[in-house]
This record gives sequence, structure tokens and C-alpha cells, in this order.
Amino acid sequence: MRALLFFFVFALVLLWNAPLERWVLPVLQPRLEDANLRVDLGSLRLAAPAGLEAKQLTLAGPDGDVRVDRLYVGLPHDVQAEACEGRLDGSFGTDSLALAFSGVNPSRCVRVGKLEVDAALDGEAALSGLAAALHGKLAGASASVRLESTGGTFRGVLEHAGPGGQD
Repeated sequence: MRALLFFFVFALVLLWNAPLERWVLPVLQPRLEDANLRVDLGSLRLAAPAGLEAKQLTLAGPDGDVRVDRLYVGLPHDVQAEACEGRLDGSFGTDSLALAFSGVNPSRCVRVGKLEVDAALDGEAALSGLAAALHGKLAGASASVRLESTGGTFRGVLEHAGPGGQD
């Protein structure tokens, strides 16, 4: 009985400390390349109470990128992140995402074209109808966002937003 218990604890410790990024990224890579996305990941590990924790995560595409210092996705539908010098807490479902954030400064971790938002933001964001939106049907999708900030800078150019597609 002791040998079985020892083996179980040993296997659990190995799995808990396993470099999951070495197993997950090769599986995701073909899908990401099809979407013209690149993911860089420092580490991916099991995390307490029941989830996965990614550190030093970067998602990059042709028009921008997002960097996250720490991302926790847990059960039942919990998400927490430390990014942009702030914190995000939220929940997700098969068709929705809700986030509350505090002290998030997008200029520290988000790059989108020539747009700059340099301010500490507090607020909430909620998205629903994500499954339909991912399949190109925006009729069932909705979003709500509340932002608060004191001071800061918002400037830049969104490509193809001007008349005739000019900057």
C-alpha cells in the first residue's frame, strides 16, 4: 500500500512540475499558423486550486501583439491575469466572457497599429454571443464596456479608418 501511495504522489509531483508548454504548443502551432498568429510562452504549469498557469505569454499577429505576465485559467470557469501593470479577474463560458480590471495600462502590453492608450484603466468588459461571432454571425453578439481613468494619453492612427482607406 505504501509503494502505491508513494508512486501516486511521485506521479502527481512530476505532472505538477511538468513543462506543459512543450506538449501544448506543438499541438496548437498548426492552427495558430493558419490564423497568422504566433504564441511565445515562458512556461505552462498546473496551478492550484484547479487550473493552468501560463507565464510570459505573448500572442502576436500581423497588426499587433498582446503580452501577459501571468495568466491563470481554472475550473469551473475562472480567469485571472497580471498584465499591463494591472490585474484582470473574470469568468468565461462557452459563449461569453466577463472581465473586471484595475490599473491596466494598455500601452505597457498591447500593440495595435499606430494606436496608443497610455493610462491606468479600471472597469469591466462583457462579451456574449462569442460562438456566433467566431463563425462570422455578428447578429447574436453583444458587448458592454465601462472604463474609468484619470489622466493619460489616447492618440494614434488606425490604418484604413480614414476616407478611402487612408491613414
